[in-house]
Amino acid sequence: MGRRRGLSLASAAVLCGLLLPIIVRAQAPRIPRRCQAPPKRKPETKLSIDSLQLEGAELPPGVSQARFASRLEQRARSGESRWLGRVRDAARAEWRDRGYFQTVVDVQPLEDRVQGGVRHVSLRIRIDTGPQYRIAEVRILNVNPGGKLVFPSERLRHLIPLGPGDIVNVEKAGQGVEAIDQLYASRGYIDLQATPDFQIDGQQNRISLFVMLDQGQQYRVGKIVALGFGPAGLSMLKSKIKSGDIFDWNAVRDFYSGYQWLMPARASVSDDRVTKNAKTGTVDLLLDFRACPKPAGPLSPAESAGRHQTIAQPKNQLRTAEPFD
Repeated sequence: MGRRRGLSLASAAVLCGLLLPIIVRAQAPRIPRRCQAPPKRKPETKLSIDSLQLEGAELPPGVSQARFASRLEQRARSGESRWLGRVRDAARAEWRDRGYFQTVVDVQPLEDRVQGGVRHVSLRIRIDTGPQYRIAEVRILNVNPGGKLVFPSERLRHLIPLGPGDIVNVEKAGQGVEAIDQLYASRGYIDLQATPDFQIDGQQNRISLFVMLDQGQQYRVGKIVALGFGPAGLSMLKSKIKSGDIFDWNAVRDFYSGYQWLMPARASVSDDRVTKNAKTGTVDLLLDFRACPKPAGPLSPAESAGRHQTIAQPKNQLRTAEPFD
């Protein structure tokens, strides 16, 4: 009997030795992003449009050729791969946001050379603007027939900065859709799908804008875990964000902006972990306020010999990481 127990304990010791590093790795949170060295990237190739020839249409009023070229460079972002397609899309946007909804653009490089980290190009751009369109109507619709909108349609409609008779502006339509998305997110509807749909009347040169909403469900705050936060910080956090509250990302962002003095340098929302549970309709938050670890230096022989004694150290980091209501 004694021998069997001895073998069992030995086996358990071996098993614990194998599992302990795995358990510690599972419990230890990832190092905050702010503490990680940024990845090394090679310098991007800049884009310089040295000259351009415009055919088929004149530049919009108040836009000089130099200003047009500068906008194309900015929207293309760089002279890396697929730069030509980005330039074409940027040129089309100049007319599309002035009501020329069906503008066709063709861009041909006449010269293309890379020198000193800069792609120098000369371009010929041909523009076929097509007719100018105006707004016929703007409506907010629920994709679920018979479903009720969370917010009054009039309130949502006013977030779209376009009305009947206005020149069609795709950028403004996008801004309105983003405003609707932010409004829903402030009330816990973080699964909202808002899709603009343009219905074209070619005979009248009118476009009807329908914003189709799939509202999803409302989420509330579930568990909140704060790593490395002291009592003062936890007290402030509890006063601003509570389990059971309607989930609002703005509340989290406002907490970061208002209480930076309680947090380590460069603490940001990007260090947080958000876990959404559709079944329970909750969002669990792990907020990371730990100080960055000091860079590890070479271990002395004594430190190397006692290294196994510090393997459970991550548990100490979790003392202020208990969930609170």
